[in-house]
Amino acid sequence: MLLDPGFSDYTLRMAELIDVLSQSEHRPFMEILNDLLNPPGDRIRFRLFSESTRSGSIPLDDSIRLRQAAKQIFLAAAHSALKPQRHFARLAQAPALELLQECRETQTERGSYVTSLLVPVTPSVGDVELEAPYARRVTQTLMGALGETARSVEAGEPGTLLERAGVGISSNFLAALAELRPTGERSFIQIDVNWSRARPAPKVERSMVKFEQGVFGMFDEAARSLRETTPVTGLEVEGFVIRLERPERDTDQPGEVMIATELEGYGSAKVHVRLSAPAYSQAADAHRDGRRVRVLGTLAKTGRRFELREPSGFEILDEAP
Repeated sequence: MLLDPGFSDYTLRMAELIDVLSQSEHRPFMEILNDLLNPPGDRIRFRLFSESTRSGSIPLDDSIRLRQAAKQIFLAAAHSALKPQRHFARLAQAPALELLQECRETQTERGSYVTSLLVPVTPSVGDVELEAPYARRVTQTLMGALGETARSVEAGEPGTLLERAGVGISSNFLAALAELRPTGERSFIQIDVNWSRARPAPKVERSMVKFEQGVFGMFDEAARSLRETTPVTGLEVEGFVIRLERPERDTDQPGEVMIATELEGYGSAKVHVRLSAPAYSQAADAHRDGRRVRVLGTLAKTGRRFELREPSGFEILDEAP
């Protein structure tokens, strides 16, 4: 029995078994061995091919960028698995962050440069397959989004990327994918998955995708378009009132203020907010005294102009000097 390491030929028989799997799956022997030695989980590989990585090494800055981009791609897919959206103002949902903490980076491999993310997937129990656990749904969402992205590239239809939020393509996903851009001519990124054998493999269009160096600018542009055309609900804007606009005599009417703030993905920004008369009076006091304010609403961008629509909960934060 192969399960009993006490037999003298145990190592030899295991090597023969791995060799059979290697030939059957058309994968290197060591790759199969690494999968067997790792804990149960879906293993996502990010493989970078370029002239500078033929030795299996990579510049330190590129390594850091690759890992950070892989993290953001995974987080974007984890949020889409909870509730698909065109753009996430923050990748901060608790289930996604908790799952990320449970993921592990496995041993790096030869083959240009390879880094792998192991997503823990619980084994199935019984003969009836119920809804897949969250971790598996995230991996499935990730590979589904990558497959749809590859299809759009191959078909020469980049515009379809703006209409695929339902399969996990968000601005966050595309921005992170753009960060994987390899350097040098004839370079490319390959992303593939080995599904955990603890559960039945899901049905996805592709378990491996490949993106040539020249397409990453398209991902960056699509991410920007999605981000700028998607209103962000429930956003808190905090900053200083730098402009007030209301006819002096109409003190009982609403008025517009401009708040200088920091917006994720944009940096420093000036946000226009139309406030009720009482809130406008508070804003005027905050402007006079140089005090910070906070207001909740839906952020929308038109051209270069930011607006916070349906504002509520306006408040002054700092005490007057």
